[in-house]
Amino acid sequence: MDSGYDDYNFDDLPPVMDEEEPPVVATEVTVVEKKDGTIDIKIPNLSFKINSAALTSSASNQETINQVYDILNSEEYGDCNIIITGYVNPDRDTWSKAEKVLALNRAESVKQALVKKGISAARIGAEAGDGKTPNKEYNRRVDFKLYRGSPTPVDAK
Repeated sequence: MDSGYDDYNFDDLPPVMDEEEPPVVATEVTVVEKKDGTIDIKIPNLSFKINSAALTSSASNQETINQVYDILNSEEYGDCNIIITGYVNPDRDTWSKAEKVLALNRAESVKQALVKKGISAARIGAEAGDGKTPNKEYNRRVDFKLYRGSPTPVDAK
């Protein structure tokens, strides 16, 4: 009996995923322009001192901050406002007040590193994220979202 699919190449079909893959941390600095007009900068995790907002003085931190600076200072993205969102790996499914403060302070610490390099503070906002994934490393991230002209960072000083 002929099914009508004898000549069909099933190898061209994408794999079926039962569950969404857990998010992973980027292995290099990349720029992702999204359909909604926002622009994400994906970075490897920055290292902070334990239970602190202070960035460690590691070479990988410096390299990442320098690469983000170069993107933000480029002709292509030099007119964008930036929202930096800090995250922590919460002890529970919901964040405590101390965890939210730590996440915000980590975003502020990254903001200050970029301001120190020469990015205008008026272009940068900082906020605490929320949520938790099974990937602990991903939970300890800092995200960068760029906007052309808006939103204006509310906490810029």
